[in-house]
Amino acid sequence: MGDCNLDEFLPLEEDVGDVDCPLCEHDVAWLSVQHKVLMPKCSKSALYSTLMKVYLKRMEPLQRQGKKIVEVSREQIETHFESHQLSHTRGLQEDARICKQLMAELQKRMKRSDGSIDATALSQWKSLSAYKLTLLSKLSKTNKVEVVKERPYEFT
Repeated sequence: MGDCNLDEFLPLEEDVGDVDCPLCEHDVAWLSVQHKVLMPKCSKSALYSTLMKVYLKRMEPLQRQGKKIVEVSREQIETHFESHQLSHTRGLQEDARICKQLMAELQKRMKRSDGSIDATALSQWKSLSAYKLTLLSKLSKTNKVEVVKERPYEFT
């Protein structure tokens, strides 16, 4: 990792949205609940693979009945939840992950070649550590989602 140069940055780009996102067009609140439940428990790749399996399993009875279902790919699910739907929990997790990476980089730079400690790097590391603990505290206080057992043949 190089030095952080604040004069060089990428301009913010507005997300124009994917007009062909089937998950934005159709009601998939049940998939959003599954996303919220699984998000803190697994990696991104495992999360979206699992959501794809859950989607296919839920659509299976509809296909057997000859109903038309919306075809969705794993990439569309990931794009929907990463770009189209904001998540407070995901934001906290990403910030904590970035803090951890920055702390690791600062830790490498803390000890100088002559054996002394770089006071600036140490101060920044302490600040990041406190911020990371704040993020983790907020993350632990986020609303817990109650898992509801799926009953495919129950009509309301």
